[in-house]
Amino acid sequence: MDGFSIVMTACADGEKARPIIDALLEGRLAACIQALPVQSHYIWDGAVQHEGEVLLLIKCAAEKYDAIEETILRLHDYELPEIVQVPIAGGLDRYLDWIAGPRQKADAEGAGEKADAEGAGEKADAEATGEKADAEAPA
Repeated sequence: MDGFSIVMTACADGEKARPIIDALLEGRLAACIQALPVQSHYIWDGAVQHEGEVLLLIKCAAEKYDAIEETILRLHDYELPEIVQVPIAGGLDRYLDWIAGPRQKADAEGAGEKADAEGAGEKADAEATGEKADAEAPA
């Protein structure tokens, strides 16, 4: 593995972002994509522009960049979309392992019974101590 990256692209809104998000996740090109509302300020056709956009932070194995770029270019409606790859210099090993191999549906189903049993045990432990159990996937 050559490492990990965050690929960034901005879309006009969530509706325009959704096909890109779905294609990247369904194609197993990304482990996680965060969609954040942002205000973008830039020069286009010689004029200053101020626009609300949705910024996508796409967490992936660096080796998948070319396929991610192709997917974004195919689905994006901007004439010149922002597509920037930022290397991840380090991070929590377990999280990076998760990025390296987004769970396939079959993997998740195979581990489902074990996870359900473990999750029930964690929930019971948390309820006994008054804490909230966190069973969500990492973001």
